[in-house]
Amino acid sequence: MQCISSGFFNCRLSYVSYRFAVVCRNRAGYLLRNWSFVARLERGVSLTVWALLFVFGVTIGSNRELIANFGRFGWQAAVIACLGVAGSFAVVFVVRRYFFRKGGCDER
Repeated sequence: MQCISSGFFNCRLSYVSYRFAVVCRNRAGYLLRNWSFVARLERGVSLTVWALLFVFGVTIGSNRELIANFGRFGWQAAVIACLGVAGSFAVVFVVRRYFFRKGGCDER
């Protein structure tokens, strides 16, 4: 997290307040997990994320410089996406093989 203020104390204070806010949100979510209005909030959050993705796509699509260089950026994005998917599959394979295998000494 980058600190905008100039002093060390102010930077440290903003980090502490940020961590405090994260802990409070996690605790509130845990305590309110069985309330019915939280389920309705989840649908609203999903709709908000979809709307933000749509606006982000429109913004990128309207950038003439980006579209003009799409051939150069496109293959790089495709390579990064494919490597990300391959890495995810590799991690899932390793975790399933070594952490969730059957026939271990603890199985009864």
